[in-house]
Amino acid sequence: MATLSGYMIFEEATRYQYGIHFSGAVTTAKVLIQLVADAAVPLEIVEVGVDGQSDTADAMEILIARYSGKSSSGTSFTPVELTEAGPAASADVGTGDTGVLFTTEGTSIADILVRRNVSVQAGGGFFWSRAMGPSRIYVPSAGIIGVKSNITIT
Repeated sequence: MATLSGYMIFEEATRYQYGIHFSGAVTTAKVLIQLVADAAVPLEIVEVGVDGQSDTADAMEILIARYSGKSSSGTSFTPVELTEAGPAASADVGTGDTGVLFTTEGTSIADILVRRNVSVQAGGGFFWSRAMGPSRIYVPSAGIIGVKSNITIT
């Protein structure tokens, strides 16, 4: 078992920024964060981070992927506004929409955008920022992005 925590910061075209975060024990491969864009508002990912600690597991693969279908059985999460005086986020919120720690993965990964291995036994972590590239991660209207732990952690 590993204890993981992480976050995603995303931005709407208006440049208002919002955040999603999670923390919990993870024992199987799962979608850690899912972001579902509103049907009328595209989004851009600004930053993603995942930190972990495990006494038994060493390596863990983290993916940022574009999905063609939503994951289910997660905890809904209303994005937190990070900029002053902005409107509520346009990301969809509800069962199977924007949320964290999903036990059932979406129908399929359409594109793997970022894939990295990290050491969780040493307390290592994963960090991606649009400032470091290799490119921007754009979420089209009604698009789905997931941050996934891709291996089982014992």
